Amino acid sequence: MSATEQTTGSLVVPLPSGKSKEVPYIVELPATSSSEHAAVLLLHGAGGDASSGHLPQLAAACVASGWPCLRITCRGGNLDHRIAVTKVRTDRW
Repeated sequence: MSATEQTTGSLVVPLPSGKSKEVPYIVELPATSSSEHAAVLLLHGAGGDASSGHLPQLAAACVASGWPCLRITCRGGNLDHRIAVTKVRTDRW
């Protein structure tokens, strides 16, 4: 298995309500990528976070196959909130 790079951090995301929220993320990059313009975005279910359940194993499988992988912790809010969080992160990656 080739070496991978993992970066963690957080973003301050403006929400449709006018408020903002700090959103943690994990980016995993393969040593060599299958695509320059595509990646896998993994989101957790209700009550979870970016490291919940099967997400780390799914991310590892994606990266081992050459696909960059982004995991976001997106708790609370409604669908508009989750869409805003996803847009900000993918626009900056």
